Amino acid sequence: MKKIFLNILLLTLIISISTPVAYATNKSYDTILEEIMEISGIPYYELNNMIYDISSKYNIGEYDVANELLGDMQNEEIQIDDSRQSIKSAPLQSSYTGDIWYSKATTSFYNHGHVGLYSSASQIIEARGPGYKVAIRNCSDIVSKSGDVIMAVVTMENGTTRESYDERLQAVEWAKSKTGRPYAYTINNKSCGYNDYNCSQLVWCAYNKTGDSKDLDSDGTWFVSPTDIKNSNWTNAIKIY
Repeated sequence: MKKIFLNILLLTLIISISTPVAYATNKSYDTILEEIMEISGIPYYELNNMIYDISSKYNIGEYDVANELLGDMQNEEIQIDDSRQSIKSAPLQSSYTGDIWYSKATTSFYNHGHVGLYSSASQIIEARGPGYKVAIRNCSDIVSKSGDVIMAVVTMENGTTRESYDERLQAVEWAKSKTGRPYAYTINNKSCGYNDYNCSQLVWCAYNKTGDSKDLDSDGTWFVSPTDIKNSNWTNAIKIY
């Protein structure tokens, strides 16, 4: 259970390097950590070490890191898990190689999102989550849900023309080269040379490290989430469930 909540934490953290946001300046550092632990279920030592690493790497005060992390978690979209609703669902439909699938992917009512890359018209390559390795699944084995989105990566920002096949194939081949790698518990997920990957890291790196090096992160911070990719000016929704 701790790993599930850690995954939620890592996938929803977005911290701005240049302009920290003051969410709870009247609270002590320990109080902020206690509130984060209550939401995430992560032990104190693990959370404190993670905050220290971010603070050291990006020269941000530990208090500011923890403070903004708590604010992001408290302001994240909360929704009822789709599995608890009576909605129609069907296998994920086919799309073009290099397109992106986004899913709300809720856990315990908390929306952290998920993305995968169409490795072919009818298959998705993804870093699925804790306990899984980077792998390819058939679309017929994936149940689409209300709120899922299929997106095309486009040739220019805010455009509608799908990127060339060669550019898309380069991204797919990069992602395929990571097949079998373990799932990553990392918030430094714009580092693409690691041995493990989380879902948004795999998709973002696939397009950033190949072809014309597109940045699919909509808010331009050092952390890219599934929602950042969904909201990117370089992606265009072609199917919304």
